[in-house]
Amino acid sequence: MQFQRLPWPPTHDSTSQRLRGFYPKTISDRNKLRDFLAELDSFKDRPNSTRLSVRAIVHTPLILSIGRFGVEAVLPLRRSPEYSLVYLAYNAPGRLTHLKKLKTQAEELAGLQADFRGRAIAELKRQAIGYELATHPALDIATAEQIRDLFAVRFLACPEPMSVDNIMNMSSTSVIVTAKNAATGELAGVFMGDLSFADIEGQALRMVEFNHVLAKSGVPHQALIPLMAFLVIKETTWSSPIIFAEAHADVLALQAACLTVGMQYCGTMRASFLMVHLNEKSGMQIFKNAHVWHLPEARRIEILGELG
Repeated sequence: MQFQRLPWPPTHDSTSQRLRGFYPKTISDRNKLRDFLAELDSFKDRPNSTRLSVRAIVHTPLILSIGRFGVEAVLPLRRSPEYSLVYLAYNAPGRLTHLKKLKTQAEELAGLQADFRGRAIAELKRQAIGYELATHPALDIATAEQIRDLFAVRFLACPEPMSVDNIMNMSSTSVIVTAKNAATGELAGVFMGDLSFADIEGQALRMVEFNHVLAKSGVPHQALIPLMAFLVIKETTWSSPIIFAEAHADVLALQAACLTVGMQYCGTMRASFLMVHLNEKSGMQIFKNAHVWHLPEARRIEILGELG
């Protein structure tokens, strides 16, 4: 497994019709912020792209001065507490963002946070008895086929093609964890931690994104998903990365899993990525919102202590 370098200038994602990139300079003063925003303006309204999504390291007091681009999420940086990792975005007027949907998702998340009850890892393991979790440094074709089939029965379109070849390729830059029924060997869930880094003025900022997370209907997903996440955290601890998630805002189970892991909510990306469910009604918003979550360093250390 290796960390994949994040691009700058932003690159085109044809599936979700967006440009994405990570700015390679630290924005430490107003002059640098002005230069950064001017550069972003040059990427707006590109052909075949209706969204520009950029992350940058910004001196925290300057965030309030970012006007013409929306600040969607702000993550703390433990090594430089006076700076933040900021998500900025521009959506073209024609890119659908249903305000009613945003309001509903915000209310659902607030209710989930208010009612949330933390659970120890030992309790989660008891709930997952009968299932075996495993990491896959070298993914085999049979498991890749099971992952493909798991997504195929739920989604018509995903942000990335979930073909066997593409899933096999993902294993070179991702930590892949599966949960299988111990008796039958049937795949119950999958969890991927995508490995990436941004080159910020010669310094590598390593990140692990919780991504491609799915559990089969009828399995104890509220235990299996966090337990798979803990394995990703354990496998990547040597790199001391920023650990985050961009969780599909319609799926409360994913938000609950983030809370169970001990992550903190940092903001919401609007109409960020394309995903179409098989049972989705025509006319629904195909570009989905995503809640952004971050794992605090103190919680990461606590998890590693519990895992032993």
